[in-house]
Amino acid sequence: MSAIQAAGVKITLLEKQLFLEKEKLSLYQEEVKDEIASMKKKAELKEKHLKESRALVADTLSHFQKLEKMCNSLGSSVTAKQLVTDLKASMQALTPRLKKETQKAKAEKDLERTEKQAIAKKKAVKSRRASSFRPMAFESSESKSSILEDEGEEEDEVGELMSNLHEAPTPTTSPLMRKAYSAPQSGAKSPSTAADHSTTTPHYQERRRSNTAEWVNEGREASSEEMDILIKEIYVMMCGSTNNADANAKDHKRDVSLESFMTQEEFLRFVTLANLVDSNLTMPRVEALFISTVRSSSRGAKKFSKRIQYDDFGTVLQDMADIKYPYGNGAKSAMDTMMTDFVWPMRSRLKIKQALSSRQETKFEKDWLKQEVMTFFNNQNEPLMNLFKRYSNMSSKPDGHRGAMPLDQFCQFCLDYEITPALCSQTELMDAIHFIIGKKLSISFTDYIQCLAKLAEVIHSGSDTPNLLSKVQALFHDIDRSGSIFKLSREVKKMEQERRTSTMGKLQLAGGREQGRRVSQMSQKRISNVNKLFMMDM
Repeated sequence: MSAIQAAGVKITLLEKQLFLEKEKLSLYQEEVKDEIASMKKKAELKEKHLKESRALVADTLSHFQKLEKMCNSLGSSVTAKQLVTDLKASMQALTPRLKKETQKAKAEKDLERTEKQAIAKKKAVKSRRASSFRPMAFESSESKSSILEDEGEEEDEVGELMSNLHEAPTPTTSPLMRKAYSAPQSGAKSPSTAADHSTTTPHYQERRRSNTAEWVNEGREASSEEMDILIKEIYVMMCGSTNNADANAKDHKRDVSLESFMTQEEFLRFVTLANLVDSNLTMPRVEALFISTVRSSSRGAKKFSKRIQYDDFGTVLQDMADIKYPYGNGAKSAMDTMMTDFVWPMRSRLKIKQALSSRQETKFEKDWLKQEVMTFFNNQNEPLMNLFKRYSNMSSKPDGHRGAMPLDQFCQFCLDYEITPALCSQTELMDAIHFIIGKKLSISFTDYIQCLAKLAEVIHSGSDTPNLLSKVQALFHDIDRSGSIFKLSREVKKMEQERRTSTMGKLQLAGGREQGRRVSQMSQKRISNVNKLFMMDM
């Protein structure tokens, strides 16, 4: 039954994708209907004008005939006959023009008919594509049973996690990188959240999207001088309260680049918020680049400082762009590409965060940006990247995001390394994932390490791990008990082993829990073996 449920979850996911495709198709069909209706109105107006012109010509001819009869009845009046002759000549001259107008109207009508046929053809192609997408089905009961037997119970656990992912209530965005977008979720409104309740209205959502696009396009369409001003603005935003950059920024007569500085912690925070880290531009390379820039600058060489000024900040940006895009990006330079894809969107997020400055940062966000936590993850960058690549490449989805890990593979990672259900429940896992990535169905490398940090905060919430660094170290020791994956120091391993030894006697196997957390069957076997050894010693 578990494998059948996993297959049912997959079918549900595919049906949801099909529903989205059908929604897109219906929207496209409505647009096509609107276009056809407008074209019909235009054709009707043209045909109406043509009928009116023909009726006018017919009335004119009838009047001419009546006038000719009147002239004939008057006798041989030369003036009347001459008038009729002139009118006939003008009508003969008007006839070719009328024919041309008729041919022109006919050609326009044929063109409209051709356009309608092309639109109908595109519509048929779209509908065929949509109808060709069907949820997976088994051809026979034998093939169905064989496939379900091969998938096993792990597939069912991953499917259950993914179903919880879709069913659980989720915040709109991550409080880390997209905290300014988030809205209060609880029913009771505290004084701090009640003032921000208006941010959930559709009017605010529309204004927020327009402001975001405006701020991003402001950087993409800026000239070289304007871009320098915008980069200086980002520099001031990231310098924070550790120096007088904010005060100097208010005085436009004073140059911020000469009186402010950026520390290494603030620079790494900028790199993290902009999501600049990838397989080419790793955190160790960023840190080494910052140190080399400090040493090469006159300020750092003279005062042995670990901070940079605005000119050095621009140099580091250019060096990071060259590392991130070693082969360029077509017509655009590496610097333009990095600024367009990463820095300007980060600037828009910071702008929104400033607009919602009354909102307080979460404790996790403050702990995540601490220097010791950043340094620890920098040291573990290589094994973390290897794990991320392994589970990202295991996905067989052709439409997966490049350089991202699907959520089902992250759930599989948590099952393989006994994070769930051994250390945390499925609900706790899903809450941690939603806290970081919101409603996305894939995670980047930055989201991956942030999810691990959030899980560490949830799992190791006791007094024996007082800060986020100790919680992360404890989680990494849980994942890598043999010490073959991560680069954990001997002191950390020793402390973790002592902590586990001291808490071993507090296990409650009847309930399957260790200090309020569920213990997997494998962990229970290990615990029972240890208890047997203790009994033998006694």
